[in-house]
Amino acid sequence: MGNQAIDRDQERYRIQVGDTERSVEEIIADLKSYGEPVVQVALETKAAGTTAAGSTIIITAAANSLTEQVLERKLNEAGGCMYQIAAVTKLI
Repeated sequence: MGNQAIDRDQERYRIQVGDTERSVEEIIADLKSYGEPVVQVALETKAAGTTAAGSTIIITAAANSLTEQVLERKLNEAGGCMYQIAAVTKLI
């Protein structure tokens, strides 16, 4: 199992942060506040610089609750002028 094991009732998505002046810590805190269906948020890689632009974040969500397109749209709507998501990829 190990640290990478996830429940089969969960799905993981890699989120690439796009344009923002916010720090990665601020964006992760915002993502964690969403609640269901998001069950976990973790930093994968932090881009160089003081902002989160270019960083990647892993979101774990309840299975069959989201698609890549829906998640990207919802995050961009929620991020508004605070941040934008450049890409969402479902992990296998």
